[in-house]
Amino acid sequence: MQRKYSLAALCAVVLVVATAAMAPKQRNSFQAHMRIRSAQSGMMNTVEADVFYNLDGRMVSFYTLPQEYTIISNRQGAIQIYNPEAHTVMQQNSLAFSTENSQLYFFLQNRAYDLGLGAMGFTNRNTTYEEGLMVSEWLPPVEMAEQLSQVKMVHEGPNPIYVEYQQPDGSVLKKIYFYKYHAVGNQQFPQAMTQIDYFSDSDSLLTKTEFTDFKLDADVDRDRLNFTVPADAQLITPEEK
Repeated sequence: MQRKYSLAALCAVVLVVATAAMAPKQRNSFQAHMRIRSAQSGMMNTVEADVFYNLDGRMVSFYTLPQEYTIISNRQGAIQIYNPEAHTVMQQNSLAFSTENSQLYFFLQNRAYDLGLGAMGFTNRNTTYEEGLMVSEWLPPVEMAEQLSQVKMVHEGPNPIYVEYQQPDGSVLKKIYFYKYHAVGNQQFPQAMTQIDYFSDSDSLLTKTEFTDFKLDADVDRDRLNFTVPADAQLITPEEK
């Protein structure tokens, strides 16, 4: 049975996209195929898309699984979800949907050193070196203190390989592993990420994201990168989908 996805769920996928330091020669555009597999309570889901990103923060994702739709988002938080079969579009504006909150942005815009924690108000409490790895601890801003006690980040050279979010009671809320770094131009990009979200001692969500078929600049499909929703698409609300 084909699973339906809510606006919130689709937007969450944008933020997961989840994820090549842009230096010293900047790349203006990026393209890759993305596959996300998730498992929870015995249920398996697979999402596939071709993802296009421009240096100005515009991201276009063409999804083929579990259903065909296109998501367009930007750094201002404007998001459009276009269903080509129904010829409908949903729109919303919120900084929560900004591409600057996505892991893809952090790697492409040279934010791999802290994965955006500094911009979100986190402060670096301590940094140590263990067996050639850099381990840093970050304290959350006051408004997040009830949900998080700290974030632990591990780097191997310039590349983050592990992030752990801890709750005030000492339990782990989330773990993220970055691996299979691949040279894309003069950049290093993680071809695979595994995220574990813990909801209780017996309930967790495992998500693995893989990127393949990287292309840069002149090799990027410009028509798909510059795709816009047809002007005659019917505007609908999340309740109408």
